Amino acid sequence: MFKWLLYSTAFYGCLDPIASNYIEPIGDPSVDVNTDDGTCLYNNDFNCVFPLVYDGTVTGINMNILFTQDFMNSLPSFQQGSYIVATNNSNTTFGSVDVFGTDINALTIWGDDTGTPNIDGAIQNEHIYLYLVNGYNVYNINPFDSILYENNSMLIFENTAAVSSVCSNGIIVNLEGCTDPSAIITTHRLLTMITHVYMMGVLILSSMNFQMMLQ
Repeated sequence: MFKWLLYSTAFYGCLDPIASNYIEPIGDPSVDVNTDDGTCLYNNDFNCVFPLVYDGTVTGINMNILFTQDFMNSLPSFQQGSYIVATNNSNTTFGSVDVFGTDINALTIWGDDTGTPNIDGAIQNEHIYLYLVNGYNVYNINPFDSILYENNSMLIFENTAAVSSVCSNGIIVNLEGCTDPSAIITTHRLLTMITHVYMMGVLILSSMNFQMMLQ
């Protein structure tokens, strides 16, 4: 009876392995968080942890997720090389798919082949997390929807995606009030601007010193 209560009790916290306040489960149902409460915190100070592209291992068992056109069109505009990736709590990649230039796509999540001694894929009923790696940005896709791995199953994502930004590794700041995406200041542009301002200051001071010497 006591064990049943432990397994049926909701322990709230952050379930996103990329979040800065995520706590790795220890296998004890009396303390492990099992219900996401939306309190995940993310470090946006240029410390993005990019989930890896899947290495292509075919385990012989999988589940699939179909991304419809409506779902794909609701995601941030894709940059070249963008991909959607499926991971577990330990940030181990079980599948990924390139999405740049596509409006309908499908993701294969590879499962563990129980016929081999090593765990080489997702295990039955394991929590799966989806991320969009888009240029220097990482997004959590549908963070409040629980996805459990199930052999030979298929999910269809046909509604507008719920997307939260995990981190942005290249954008420094947006000009307040400006809606032109070309006005975004990147690290390179910001450093260039600072360098120009500094050099102008040096030239002005040098000119002032030269004029004082002539007097």
